[in-house]
Amino acid sequence: MKTDNYKKLVSVDIKKFTHNGVDFDIISKGERNGLLKIVVTASRNGVALPVNNPLYFKNPPLKHNGEENHEEVLKEIVFQAASIKWQL
Repeated sequence: MKTDNYKKLVSVDIKKFTHNGVDFDIISKGERNGLLKIVVTASRNGVALPVNNPLYFKNPPLKHNGEENHEEVLKEIVFQAASIKWQL
């Protein structure tokens, strides 16, 4: 069921990752009112970047480049949501 997509992404065991040159630390992942809730910090070249935490996602996708890859999906949606204000 599509509304349960967040459950699969919450179960991804990843705490740190780098995506498009930005280093992310996942502080917490969970569910709130049927939404995927993620709290992260981000930095580039050792300089902290502002993140409008928490990040919420309704019906997040489970596929990345046509394949079901929950870790890559999690990285991509976090990067996209967090980087809205950045001019990298």
